[in-house]
Amino acid sequence: MTIKERLRNPFVQQYLLEILLPIVGYYFFDWSLIIIASFYLIDQIGSEYSFVRKFQAIRKSENKSGFRYSLMAIIFFLMIVCVEIFALYYFFRDENVEVEQKMITELAVFAKEELWIILPLIILTYHLKDQFTFFMPRRYLQKESKKFVQGQLIELSLIAGLVVVGLVVFSNFVIRDQILLFSFLAVKLLFDFTIGKYIEKRSTR
Repeated sequence: MTIKERLRNPFVQQYLLEILLPIVGYYFFDWSLIIIASFYLIDQIGSEYSFVRKFQAIRKSENKSGFRYSLMAIIFFLMIVCVEIFALYYFFRDENVEVEQKMITELAVFAKEELWIILPLIILTYHLKDQFTFFMPRRYLQKESKKFVQGQLIELSLIAGLVVVGLVVFSNFVIRDQILLFSFLAVKLLFDFTIGKYIEKRSTR
């Protein structure tokens, strides 16, 4: 398979966005770690959007309504995001008022200048990937809704747990930002290709 053909793969496109964009942002657009953390929180929104679409298709194929379970999953997702935001605030907070104000200003500038294009881009990337890898091959017919939603809840819980544990561990050491960034990316890739793949496999009939 040529490089051009690989780049057409929706999975490759998604990972290029998730992995390369934060690196490019850090080295070329002066993104701080709090901005990159915000990017991955936004990416989680895209992931949840993907889950809800898939889950609704699976429930429809089973001739069942998925609204109640989708709502429960969204509420649980929001709870997990709140835990992650609290953990990130605890990690990045600073007793120096000026430093903390600078962090808030960075987030505000990011939201104003870049968020308006990054959020739709992430949603669109997930949407197109799902169209070509899930809906067109009719893979929702191979999934079981109960296992699918259980897998999502387990995955979200594990991600939140890893975020909290990682921030607690790294808060006790003085580590360069680059090492933190690449350590996170390595853990993310390892999680996606091991636990993530296993959870996805378990949801198949």
